Amino acid sequence: MADYDQENGDVCKSVLKTKDGIDRLALYHSSVGRFPNAPGAMIYPIYGQGELPQAFCRRAAVKGCIYVLRMPVNSLLMDKATGNYKGVRLASEQELYSHKLILASSFVFQLPRPHSSPDAQQNVYCDFGSKNTTEKLARSVCITKHSLKLDKANCLAFFPPRSLFPEQVTAIHVLQLSSNAAVCPSGMFLTYLSAICKDDVQGKKLLHAAINALFCIPVSGSSENDNSAENQSETRDAKPALLWSVLYIQELTKFQDVLDNIISASMPDASPYYHDLLGATEKIFEELYSGEVFFPKTASLEEGAVEELED
Repeated sequence: MADYDQENGDVCKSVLKTKDGIDRLALYHSSVGRFPNAPGAMIYPIYGQGELPQAFCRRAAVKGCIYVLRMPVNSLLMDKATGNYKGVRLASEQELYSHKLILASSFVFQLPRPHSSPDAQQNVYCDFGSKNTTEKLARSVCITKHSLKLDKANCLAFFPPRSLFPEQVTAIHVLQLSSNAAVCPSGMFLTYLSAICKDDVQGKKLLHAAINALFCIPVSGSSENDNSAENQSETRDAKPALLWSVLYIQELTKFQDVLDNIISASMPDASPYYHDLLGATEKIFEELYSGEVFFPKTASLEEGAVEELED
């Protein structure tokens, strides 16, 4: 905090608040050693984060949820009397009706023009997401044959502000995963980097600085340098050689409250944990099922057996 002018709001807008910092430290402390086979504070889904929505889909299907696969939504259906949303029309011309709709803020739908006749079939495109011009999310995926730390297969690291260069104003998150998480072949390592930025130039500068600090980048087209980098990666103090990488900038959008019965799902952020995502999910649940308990506590087998004995 001594590096920043606390009275200057523009300078400190990216600085973590003290309360948020304490809450994150408490979250980390409470996560350490919760599972016997995970000595650290981090656990990761086998086969990647895509398993989480897949598990939700399986659970929802058991509860009677209906899925329409490989069928994009072409337009929204509006009630002529009230002007409110009432359903969606698929690419197959099938119409599905619901009281509420949850969608990502990046979705663009067709809305019928007001007071247009059904025969005219005139539609306008409505973009429910407004682009946030002040923030973007820079992401990178890197592949290596050696770990960032020789004795660690999976690890989570951060580059705090100003740790790489003086103009670095945001933290850079680094997550390395190995084949034991079933996200890459055996003997390979997958590293994700992410950082909030204000534009493409800043985002690329942030991630390039982190990549140069973490990996040994071979000179393109030189097999001698490639072999040298591979040999250096086998030593404990050397950086792993970068085999392949990709970098892209993701637009962050915010939902515009166009209709009352349409709810927006939050955009992915740079956080390597699900705490913020869980809070956004709970908020959506409260809007859909007001008064209901989010994830009600279920009785364990031992508690159920005790209740049966008491009855």
